[in-house]
Amino acid sequence: RLQCDCQHNTCGGSCDRCCPGFNQFPWKPATADSANECQPCNCNGHAYDCYYDPEVDRHKASKSREDKFEGGGVCIDCQHHTTGINCEHCVPGYYRSPDHPIDSPYICYR
Repeated sequence: RLQCDCQHNTCGGSCDRCCPGFNQFPWKPATADSANECQPCNCNGHAYDCYYDPEVDRHKASKSREDKFEGGGVCIDCQHHTTGINCEHCVPGYYRSPDHPIDSPYICYR
């Protein structure tokens, strides 16, 4: 059985989906002008996977790795007591530390 050698952060038997963690925008096939590379979600270092949500994209609610509100990446299973589309908030009962950057595992404390 033949299998494609996927590139541009694509996965699947036919490279027809974005790999885990690379769903800031929906998968699109490559064209002669663009590879349409799958882009990583911005989970601020608190999640490894995400999914694309067209409603989040439409409302410009997801922040890309370029720090722009574009795309529809929603982080899955935020760690370090974080929550939110980009794991940018602290879960109830935890508070944001002024002493740590947003990508620190110590950003949220009791």
